[in-house]
Amino acid sequence: MGLADGVVQSRWLARRAAAWIAGQRAAHRPLARPLDKDTMASLEPYFDSRTLAPVWVREVPRIDPPWALAMIDRVRELPLDFDYLWGITFVDTIVVATDSVSEEEQIPNVFHECVHVAQYTRLGLVGFMHRYLEEWVASGYSYWAIELERHAFELQQRFSAGAAPFSVEAEVVSHLEASL
Repeated sequence: MGLADGVVQSRWLARRAAAWIAGQRAAHRPLARPLDKDTMASLEPYFDSRTLAPVWVREVPRIDPPWALAMIDRVRELPLDFDYLWGITFVDTIVVATDSVSEEEQIPNVFHECVHVAQYTRLGLVGFMHRYLEEWVASGYSYWAIELERHAFELQQRFSAGAAPFSVEAEVVSHLEASL
């Protein structure tokens, strides 16, 4: 397989993953709720209102892996352990695993997921998935090597440490432009 084949396959996979994300958003959005008043007040100093306004949250006990990963798990070790996954973002709909998150961790974790909302906004659904999957596969399926995740964790840590308010959107734009 040549480089062009890999690019085509990567784009195909990103489109398939984007279709799955869109389907998950459609399934979870009707059961979600807007950000509560306390969470909104905590996040507003860091996010533009255009980022936060469409964000809705759905709480579930556990986040199940996508069907394709569930099938892989039957054959060999799953490359991403969903037992410890505390949140996942489907464009502007965040699903939080209540069995994995304590109440005091909830707002910092929603902050992290809102960083992904800002990344989706900047990259688009297919662009986000292309970059996410490309980095995940290239690293040998290391979640911690995905730059979109690493940046979200970095910003979450700043937030959790009580950093002076900063613009997440500006940080995302700067980070994405620097990593091209």
